[in-house]
Amino acid sequence: MTRKRANLAEGLRESARKRANLGEDSRESTRKRANLGEGLRASTRKRANLAEGPRESARKRANLAEGLRESARKRANLGEDSRASTRKRANLGEGLRASTRKRANLAEGPRKSARKRANLAEGSRESARIRANLVEGLRSSARINANLADTSRQSAINLK
Repeated sequence: MTRKRANLAEGLRESARKRANLGEDSRESTRKRANLGEGLRASTRKRANLAEGPRESARKRANLAEGLRESARKRANLGEDSRASTRKRANLGEGLRASTRKRANLAEGPRKSARKRANLAEGSRESARIRANLVEGLRSSARINANLADTSRQSAINLK
């Protein structure tokens, strides 16, 4: 009976081992698939690097041409330098004129604000005049009304 139990236990251990090995097999195949993908990526990288060779030489040729253009530009710039110094002297004169203009504009600022204050004062005087005229108009119409009333009283007296 003990041997049967021992064999059963051994059988159970064996099936557990098989299950563990099955899991290991599936992990192994996953690893193999991942490695295959890495191989494809590596070969793609190699092809890209092979194509980079001709591009690199084309870049070198372009850089040589750029170097030639740059030296031509430098020769042109030597002539440009003498023109630039003439321009700088002209600009110095312009700078003096500009600073004079700036000083004039700075002085214009206070004058402008004084003008604004004067205009504000003129506006308030104008509105005061308008109010005075309105009051005068009201007084005048009151006088006219009083005169009319007086005239109508006078004519009523004369009619009697």
